[in-house]
Amino acid sequence: MGFIHLVLGLQLVETQVVVAVFPGSKIGEVAARSGLSVKTIRFYCDEGLIRPIARTAGRYHLFDSCVDVELALIRSLGGMDIPWLK
Repeated sequence: MGFIHLVLGLQLVETQVVVAVFPGSKIGEVAARSGLSVKTIRFYCDEGLIRPIARTAGRYHLFDSCVDVELALIRSLGGMDIPWLK
């Protein structure tokens, strides 16, 4: 938690900033939720289709909750049999 001082016109405004820390989900947790294998999720990461938000000190990938929607989209597009997607 900290404070940011903003100058608006000639008036100084002090605003408190609160940062929420989201720890993220490890790749195994994402795999369990999505029904995909860890290997498939790693492949999607290597291909640049999804990106982890961070890595732990032990080098584990961490993903935010948006990855669930991204994986659902990838699965939907993959099932459409569009030649340029293959």
